[in-house]
Amino acid sequence: MPAKFYCFVTLAALLTVSASAHLLKALKYAPTNIVIRLRAADLEIDRGKPDSATAFLQDIKRLSPDFSAEVRASHNELIQLCKMRLSQAGSSGKES
Repeated sequence: MPAKFYCFVTLAALLTVSASAHLLKALKYAPTNIVIRLRAADLEIDRGKPDSATAFLQDIKRLSPDFSAEVRASHNELIQLCKMRLSQAGSSGKES
């Protein structure tokens, strides 16, 4: 892995404001890294962007359909959060 990859991952861990941008830069160096994609999905959920999070989660499933139990647990948890956020967004949109 290039040193830049580790720099971007470290910056993403330290800086919450620009973490997504740093994770995307890290993905340029390690496009199949599912841990970075899990973290990016988590950040997108926190930012209120469940559609973007779902895209990262779909990429994980496509890249590594047989991932470990730990990654599977995180993946499933994030999918549930995405579904919850999407249903909340749908509910709030109906009230307007």
